[in-house]
Amino acid sequence: MTPEQNDFFTILPSCIRYDANVSDFAKVLYSEILALSKKNGFCWATNEHFAGLFSKHETTVSRAISELKNQKYIQIESTNSKNGTVRNITPLSENANRALSKNAKTPLSENAKTPLSKNANHNRIKINKEKENRDTPPHKTDLDQFADKKIETSKPYEVDIQNYHFNNWTGTLKEAFFNFCSDQYDKNKKFSGTRAKEIIRQIEIDIAISGAKEAENAVRFCLAAGWNYKFSYYQNSNESKVSQKTEQPQDLEVYLLANYPEKDVRYFKSDGKLETWEKTLSENLFKVTNMAKGYKNENLSPLFFFEIMFLPLSNQLNGSKPERKIESFEKIYSQQNDYNKEKADFRKIIKAVYEKTKA
Repeated sequence: MTPEQNDFFTILPSCIRYDANVSDFAKVLYSEILALSKKNGFCWATNEHFAGLFSKHETTVSRAISELKNQKYIQIESTNSKNGTVRNITPLSENANRALSKNAKTPLSENAKTPLSKNANHNRIKINKEKENRDTPPHKTDLDQFADKKIETSKPYEVDIQNYHFNNWTGTLKEAFFNFCSDQYDKNKKFSGTRAKEIIRQIEIDIAISGAKEAENAVRFCLAAGWNYKFSYYQNSNESKVSQKTEQPQDLEVYLLANYPEKDVRYFKSDGKLETWEKTLSENLFKVTNMAKGYKNENLSPLFFFEIMFLPLSNQLNGSKPERKIESFEKIYSQQNDYNKEKADFRKIIKAVYEKTKA
């Protein structure tokens, strides 16, 4: 159900309006947060609420929230209540107070339905007056401190990753990653930002496949063993395969980065394809998850089946509809030997069959 849209005007401060590092949707979302925060100085609206309000996927909302947080336009704190954990979002802007003041010139009618209080003196926005204070919001938990950590650029590799947004990473995973990189650098001063980015890419793939907790365990295991990071080391050490078929694929963008050139992924994002695919994935998540459960091959994940139905790889299978694409894949699968059925990378097999038919 789409949340009821409030009938009120809001303001977007110039400090964020002209910020090239913030996407257009994140700016609109900030304006909504600002208005909802008028009464208490913060709001507790969920990603689900914002997604319904703006007809966006929750992943898109989450990404916008991360943008605002990383750019220090909002502060996020979690509080416990009888209904569970509640997320409080506090606008952080030197212009927010003026924007929400009762003296601000807005075209609000007297009868407009609005959450803005008539008594602005009682509406407190938690604002750090000094710009530099925005970089160190108060009352941070240990997890928040790791999530917002400003990397000290005392080591060369840290310069290359200091602006990286660790989306989908827990604070403890991020801590383990930095400890691992520091250990690698101490062993070899040639440890570079390029290598650190490679490890980030590997970890994000592992997050998408097996979850942040398993990825963190793998990082800590490799650190303790003194090995270079590789998830399979951790898998084999436990003498059992960590299932790569998650009930809910965590990040389509990570999957695309693992299987398509980065420039193509940037195009998918700028052209709106990624956002459309995320909505389609949400609608078909149950279907592709059940498809994946029917195969022993760990490479045949829910995202793989989504890819062969809706993403560019589907163009290399016969049929114009997703159902025909699946039938085409099943025909290729049935022609493989037992080893390939259980171990092979079927993305490569599909491409090979396609090239053979073109020849």
